[in-house]
Parts: sequence; C-alpha cells; structure tokens
Amino acid sequence: MYILSNEGDTWEGAEVGSQTLSQRESLIELSKYAHLLDVSDRDSLRQSFSKLSALVDEIPCYRLFFPYDFSQLPDVCEVVTGFRPNAE
Repeated sequence: MYILSNEGDTWEGAEVGSQTLSQRESLIELSKYAHLLDVSDRDSLRQSFSKLSALVDEIPCYRLFFPYDFSQLPDVCEVVTGFRPNAE
C-alpha cells in the first residue's frame, strides 16, 4: 500500500522514490484516514484500531515521494509497479 507524501515530507533520494514504513508508522498514517462519526464510542474506536492493526500486519506500506508534475508520471509508475510505461 502506498501513502502519498506531503509537500513537507523530506526525502533524500531521487525525485521519485518510495520508503518502507514500519508497522507503527503505517498504523499512524492509516489512522489519519479512518473517519469515525462518533469518537466517544469506545467500541467503535477499538474495532477500527483492531482492523487497522490487522491490515498493517498483512500488507506492507510505503511512503511514495514524487514531484507534483505530470511529466514525472512514468517514473512514479515505475516505482510503484516496476514497469515503465511508454512516455509518448
């Protein structure tokens, strides 16, 4: 699973690249996108946390670094899939 970098994230590699996230980092990042309607519902929070924990146990997560420039899209595809589409 790839989590898109934000403009403030630092990356020491090439313009396009990915970085493996630890399970802890993955859980933190994914929890940002878990929209809960009632944050006072402890059972719902526990259940959501449990599901996210199980997800990061099974699926590796990466942070994807890339410039916000469509001309770099072939490079992004190559990082994510290992395949570079024709840049015509």
